[in-house]
Amino acid sequence: MNRKSIASLVLAILAALAFSICNGCFTPPAPPTSKAGTGIGAGGHVVSARAQMAESNRMEKAKATRAAADAAITAQYRCTTNGGAITINRYIGSTRDAAIPGKINGLPVTAIGEGAFSSCASLTNVTIPASIVSIDEYAFSSCTGLTNVTIPASTRSLGSGVFWGCTGLIDVAVPTGIATIPQYAYWGCTRLRWVTIPDNVTKIGVGAFWGCTNLPSVTIPRSVTSIGTDAFPRRTKVIRSTAVPR
Repeated sequence: MNRKSIASLVLAILAALAFSICNGCFTPPAPPTSKAGTGIGAGGHVVSARAQMAESNRMEKAKATRAAADAAITAQYRCTTNGGAITINRYIGSTRDAAIPGKINGLPVTAIGEGAFSSCASLTNVTIPASIVSIDEYAFSSCTGLTNVTIPASTRSLGSGVFWGCTGLIDVAVPTGIATIPQYAYWGCTRLRWVTIPDNVTKIGVGAFWGCTNLPSVTIPRSVTSIGTDAFPRRTKVIRSTAVPR
């Protein structure tokens, strides 16, 4: 083959290649595979082994921090387990604000036992989780510094004298899950000025609010069919609601 023929052949090959590229037939080379010690992150970005390790360490540290915080909270309580549920038997913490956990060791906290917070005079605020079903007798009695406690609607029973002598309480909202306000429940809460009784309550026990000398008045819903002796101070105006219970 002479030089002229070779030149013509080269030109023909180049022309064919150019035609293929222009018509989208050209196949680009495959991207390089990642080298050992790297991975592909979001958006196709290469993530180094060092970055992956740093992220793993960050997650482990966050997990350990949460576990330590949970342990610090649960260490404030003495508990018993019964039927797969936890009862708080005694608060041994020293903080002014107590947040009762909804779970301890993976089990639900469903009850606050008798006298569990009794005489914790420095306690000012208690947060009760929605997991709590019952609060037993004298659970918060003589917590003279207690000013704020909200009982969730999930709570179905209160024990006698549950807030007996809590002289710091000013405002009380009886939980909507309660049918009976037990005897001496708020006996001697001398600063109490407002009480809200829901229309599902049917009974108010003996001396439930006796000694609440600053309670000017209270409205009793029509659902209440029984009021015990000395349930309210003699100077407290007891108003019977005319609203029909829901």
